[in-house]
Amino acid sequence: MASNFDRLTVWQDGKKVDFTLEAYSIPGALVQKLTAKDVQVEMTLRFATPRTSLLETKITSNKPLDLVWDGELLEKLEAKEGKPLSDKTIAGEYPDYQRKISATRDGLKVTFGKVRATWDLLTSGESEYQVLDILHALKDVDPCYV
Repeated sequence: MASNFDRLTVWQDGKKVDFTLEAYSIPGALVQKLTAKDVQVEMTLRFATPRTSLLETKITSNKPLDLVWDGELLEKLEAKEGKPLSDKTIAGEYPDYQRKISATRDGLKVTFGKVRATWDLLTSGESEYQVLDILHALKDVDPCYV
């Protein structure tokens, strides 16, 4: 669906923060720790059900930060390490797939058209992928804890 659908970039004092990465698993979760001089980011991915995952992101810093989330849907049919292997597109190969990304009140939603391509792609036409952003749902947020 995407190589980076919900990618976090951290900026401090107008400069992109360069992190070192530590990644590991614990029972029931995958953990990534990103560390820089004055910033720590810890992301923990847990699978709540076979179709639902929850990502907890903890950001610690004593200085103000600018946080940017971005990403995009894949366009090319085949890729390896982020580089297209051919000119074929997903839309050209599966015209009924009709992926649409839209903003919701509390995040993003991607919907998919019905495709029945056995061994390649099976969607019902009612499938969707949601990213819910709890920060925007909070009314009172103490910047010291965000």
